[in-house]
Formats: sequence, C-alpha cells, structure tokens
Amino acid sequence: MLYIAEIMRKNFENTGRHEMVLPIVVYQGTEKFEKKPFHTYFEDLENEFLRFIPSFDFLLVEIQKIPDSDILNLGDDDALKAVMLTLKNSRRKRFLRKYFREFFSFSYQNPIWEFFSGQILLYLFEVSGLKNSEIDSLIKSQNNIQFLMRGKTAAQELREMGEKKGKLETQNEVVRTAWKKIYSANIASELTGLSLKVVQKLYIQFETEKNQIKETR
Repeated sequence: MLYIAEIMRKNFENTGRHEMVLPIVVYQGTEKFEKKPFHTYFEDLENEFLRFIPSFDFLLVEIQKIPDSDILNLGDDDALKAVMLTLKNSRRKRFLRKYFREFFSFSYQNPIWEFFSGQILLYLFEVSGLKNSEIDSLIKSQNNIQFLMRGKTAAQELREMGEKKGKLETQNEVVRTAWKKIYSANIASELTGLSLKVVQKLYIQFETEKNQIKETR
C-alpha cells in the first residue's frame, strides 16, 4: 500500500495527473503464499469499520513455480531476468556456477547498473553459500570483468555501511547514503536493521528535503 501511494504521488508530481499503479508481489518462499484481503490483517475489526480500510488487489508471482528455462529466455529484459534468477536460484550452487554470466547479462554501459550489480553480488555473497574466493573466480572468468569488479566495489560499500549500524544517528546516515546511491529501501533496511516502514519514511523525508532545496533555488 505504501509503494502504491508513493508511486502515485511521484507520478502526479511528474505528470500533473493521477495514474493507476498495478502492484505485483514476487514471492520467493517455498511455503504456499496465502493471499488474503488487506482488512483481514486488522484483528477484531467490526464490520461497520471495514469501509474505512483501503481495498486493493495485487498480482502474485510465485517465482519458484516459473521454470528456469522461461527465466533464462527473458532476453528482452535482462534486468528483470537478473532479479528473477537471483531471487530463485541464489542458494543453488550448481546453478550459480553454470549460469553466473546470465545474472549479469544486462547492459553495463550505464553507470546505474554498477549499483544494481553491486546489490546482486552482495546478495550472492551473503546467501549463496559459495566462498568469496569462488565468487571472485567466477567474476574474473567473465567478459565484462571490469564492470563486475566495479559492482563488487559497490557491494563492499554496501556491506561496510551495514557494519556501521548501531546508533540511530549512524543508521540514518547509512539510510541517507543508500538513498543517494539509489539503493532500494529493502537493501537499506537489511543493512541497518531498521524496519522497512521506517526506511521508507526516511526515503520520503530525504526526497522532500531535496525538492524543498530545489524550490528555494
């Protein structure tokens, strides 16, 4: 709901009109996902108050049910393919060794993809179970080695920011740095230990401050 509202707000600021947002949940768990109406999360809510609870639907993508062959054939959207491969196969060592190149097949001409690759690499370093030395070897075996090495540097920066978590002031600094580097709120939440809700509020705050500075100029 927060994502929907924030995207609508930004769309209105950019276009001057309201635009519909189609929410999609990508689920990577192995247990069955229970999709239920938003109002059911409010315990002991009397029926007369249901009309005050926002109502919306979302598309559910259970990534474990999508065949690897279908993901690997998403050639027209390499960034989407990279995300889906990472979410589904990050703990499958044999798959990672065989298809490592496919995780980073998106265009590396745009600097923003360095941060994107850094997020993927950090995720793989943390959850894949592969030794750091083996991931380094996989990186060095790729044609776009320079791009991936810059992505590795970005991953190291993310990890260092996460190691600084502790005091609230430091956590906020880490969140601000992540926001400046265009890292997702989910990543900032994992790095700092702050809840996703708190991080999203900080992102909105930083964006508001940025816009206010622009207006004063």
